[in-house]
Amino acid sequence: MSGSAKHQAILQAIVNKLRTVQDVGQVHDYERWSRNESGFKAHYEYTLNGEQIILGWNVQRVASPQSRQNLRYDVRNEWKITGFRTLNDTTASGKQFNLLIDDIRDAFNQDANLGGVVTSLEGDGVSGIQLISFRPVMFAGVLSHEAVLSLTTTHNQRSNP
Repeated sequence: MSGSAKHQAILQAIVNKLRTVQDVGQVHDYERWSRNESGFKAHYEYTLNGEQIILGWNVQRVASPQSRQNLRYDVRNEWKITGFRTLNDTTASGKQFNLLIDDIRDAFNQDANLGGVVTSLEGDGVSGIQLISFRPVMFAGVLSHEAVLSLTTTHNQRSNP
């Protein structure tokens, strides 16, 4: 499998794993943009318990160091998974979003090689989903929570002798 095909297979496996989590919201395999706020907002709208809110994620590769081992490369991909959820103090949305992050972490912990697509979800002494930041932001004109998660995947790629 070529490097680009492998990258796409890993990206799709991450997106598919996220989509297995109940009420995860919209999941995109790239960072979505729009020329206007309403179009941008539409990419992340989700109906939760009968209410239309912002709830969505995007996944992007942010680094890909590799090292050569004989006739193969050990490739480590660093993924940034960014999520947004409408902030509502009355319903304790911050607590709910944190519980969703735990559910995402559990889903990845139960599939440590993403169905055989990667060798592991480990790198630099960490394993699985890492919560990097959690903060309030204005997103598409809506006060929201933003969560930034990271995931390291490792796989082997044969080199051409």
